[in-house]
Amino acid sequence: MNNIDISITYSNSHNSSLRYDFNDFRKDGMPMQGSSTTTIEPRIRYTLSERVTASLYYRYSKLSPDAGGATISGSTTNEAEWILTSLLNNPILETWTMNLFISNNICKRN
Repeated sequence: MNNIDISITYSNSHNSSLRYDFNDFRKDGMPMQGSSTTTIEPRIRYTLSERVTASLYYRYSKLSPDAGGATISGSTTNEAEWILTSLLNNPILETWTMNLFISNNICKRN
């Protein structure tokens, strides 16, 4: 077999809310709260044979508050996982998986 699959996922989202006061109207509104989230995730899967596979992924996520009126603090999360799976002669009795998962989360206060 000897196959390798590589994929990369990227996402970016932003949400915010504005308040408009008609007694003191501002064209751009008054910022209430908002945040941006960015996620990058590369994955690699290697198939040595029908019975042996290995996969690895890393995920980086960053949450950033907007400058005006943010009610949350920013954070960064790093995750990594390595999985090695083997199916020997009897798939029911002799299946094993080695799994390593690493995660950390860093919060920043403004």
